[in-house]
Amino acid sequence: MKYQILVAVLLVWGCQDAPPPAKVSKADVEPTTAAQSPDEPTLKEQREAFGIPLPPEITSVSRGDRLILVTTKLKLSEVMKFYEGKLPEYELIKGRRNTTFVPLREYAPEIFAEQLSYNSPTTLNFRLSPKPVPPEELVELKPGDPVHFKMPDGQELAPGAVYGEAYTPPPGSPLANPRYKSNWGKPFGSWVPQ
Repeated sequence: MKYQILVAVLLVWGCQDAPPPAKVSKADVEPTTAAQSPDEPTLKEQREAFGIPLPPEITSVSRGDRLILVTTKLKLSEVMKFYEGKLPEYELIKGRRNTTFVPLREYAPEIFAEQLSYNSPTTLNFRLSPKPVPPEELVELKPGDPVHFKMPDGQELAPGAVYGEAYTPPPGSPLANPRYKSNWGKPFGSWVPQ
């Protein structure tokens, strides 16, 4: 009985020394989720590759500016079933162990899905084509028209040339290279590439 009283006294005495819990205002509490940085993809973007939904059971994703590599536990046939009806603007080229989804729109990515063996995972490559270069203005030249072709650095390719007339390039011009000597004096427009 003595020991029970002693334990009770110690417990009461120990509780008296403990400070009361501090009151915390809601303003002092930090949010449990950190704000997302602008460089991190949103949850929706993480489930897409260039706007194309990713199949389920993804095991890895590697993202680049123009290429996204994805691995999934799904078999190739299951990946095909997942995309069935979801990619109406694509042509399919089926191989034995792979399928290529060729976009009908130039801004859409090409998708290459491959499963090397029955037990291996399926890999998907989402690749954007290089940005199209706007075509140069096509000019149809007629005999007697002056020629104004420019080099990438802005230098005129054939200064003083007239289409269809004999042309010998002036010294220092791009076509004055001895490599093109067999064309000198021939009508411009009938020169043979060297």
